[in-house]
Amino acid sequence: PLWRDFTPEIEALVIFQGPDTYISPSWYPTKNVSGEVVPTWNYVAVHASGPLRFFDEPAPLLRLVTDLTERHEAERAKPWSVSDAPADYVAGMLKAIIGFEITIARLEGKWKMSQNRPAEDRAGVAAGLQEVGRPAETAVAEIMTSGVDGDRRT
Repeated sequence: PLWRDFTPEIEALVIFQGPDTYISPSWYPTKNVSGEVVPTWNYVAVHASGPLRFFDEPAPLLRLVTDLTERHEAERAKPWSVSDAPADYVAGMLKAIIGFEITIARLEGKWKMSQNRPAEDRAGVAAGLQEVGRPAETAVAEIMTSGVDGDRRT
């Protein structure tokens, strides 16, 4: 329905989400001082806005599908290629795809990485996240320890 009911006068919004994770108040050293802490969530997000265009021409769709496949197959010992499938089969599959393109007119980024907390709380959160050790928690901890100073990256 999106591409069928699309109105070109309305600007599109695409949201790219980075790493995010739950933050336990138990990681804040200041909880032992005042107890005035609550759980929160740390995250990174970028919003891209601009005019949207849909297309179904086979050549640009094939280029997009090929690029996407090459990106995701690159690390495999024996990468699969779009050209491994019969050309008529690929052509039939492309008929089921509607491509879209956004011309970026505005980018807005936001991150919440405990920058509102004292330095000792930020360090406690990063250490707690590293201890959890899952990919999202580790990614957030790495962002938090890569030069965050207040709400600015240094």
